[in-house]
Amino acid sequence: MNRHIFDSINIPHRKKVTISDTTLSYIDMGRGTPFLALPPWPWPSFVYLPLFEKLSASHRVLAFDFPGWIGKSYDKKRRTGVDFYTQLTHQFIKALDLRQVILAGYSYGGLVAQQVAQQKQSDISQLVLFSSPLSLDDASKTHWLEMGLYQSFRLLKLPLWFMQKFMEYFFWFDFSVRSGKHALVNTKLVQKIVAEAKSSDTSQIITSITSSLRKKASIELLQSIPTISIVAEHDPPYVHSARNMFQKHGIRTEILSKVDHGHLVFHADKAAQLLSTLL
Repeated sequence: MNRHIFDSINIPHRKKVTISDTTLSYIDMGRGTPFLALPPWPWPSFVYLPLFEKLSASHRVLAFDFPGWIGKSYDKKRRTGVDFYTQLTHQFIKALDLRQVILAGYSYGGLVAQQVAQQKQSDISQLVLFSSPLSLDDASKTHWLEMGLYQSFRLLKLPLWFMQKFMEYFFWFDFSVRSGKHALVNTKLVQKIVAEAKSSDTSQIITSITSSLRKKASIELLQSIPTISIVAEHDPPYVHSARNMFQKHGIRTEILSKVDHGHLVFHADKAAQLLSTLL
């Protein structure tokens, strides 16, 4: 994914739907079978735009911002976490009257998607898991240093300006560490996301992790719905551990070569090409 492609991506105006005490901001593009994608921590729905540019010709692609994360969704009660986002997903599907939904989840969003699918409250025809772990406990073992840092931020009650600046650099760092990707920092899409990161609620972003430990879906229940697990060759160990468990239980898994955990942003063309043969 080069700079030209990032600059040429059309950034749509989000739509809004109010569900009880929550206002959800969402993307809704294209026509056809609904493909609803849940974002990775703590990104907004815009993270899916590189993939949606490829899929919207054949599907109605949707994604909403999780309240408490970067984006424009808002919950009056400041609720967050896997259980809350799972119920919101059911309510969103019902509010938009979506049928035969292909439900996708990326990383943390994959955990939520697993919970949604196994509860069978919504009309889910297929489940697509992008680089999804089986639990945040597995991820925290790898990212123990970051988890400790986030917990310290909460306990120290650091000033809002510091926390927001931290989130801004969080995204800058994610791009700069990848060879040849630092040039994308000043593109239209990335600048839009960084601008929203500056006003995000970092306390809720951290709480969405700490409140969701020990949440784990049942692989046995997922076997009753067509499921595809797509992982990157250079994904973290906890993602490959989940992939091995999916394979053990007969769930189809695919590996994208020469990419890392950020593949849906930086190499969306590879995922789109694969999905075109699977959906």
